[in-house]
Amino acid sequence: MGLAIDNGSDLKEAQHALFSAKATGSAWLLLNYVRRDTVKFATGGESGPEDLRQHLEDDQVQYALVRLAVPPQAGSRAQRTRCFCAVDWAGCR
Repeated sequence: MGLAIDNGSDLKEAQHALFSAKATGSAWLLLNYVRRDTVKFATGGESGPEDLRQHLEDDQVQYALVRLAVPPQAGSRAQRTRCFCAVDWAGCR
């Protein structure tokens, strides 16, 4: 049994923005279940995980992809680094 995506074109657009080589700041995208075997792209943001947290629901299972902009260490000549993480959210209820 596979997992279907309800609005695949919206998700692809959000993924492209999230993983773009030109993107430098933090951003995220969120998937919600619409049926037992179907998820949809719910929303996204060009801010940090604090903003994502506002969209996590206590009675839902949700998935997020997050891009974090990590500043270089003090004294380093390295540029800002991008890190990606996946979030599996199982609400408290």
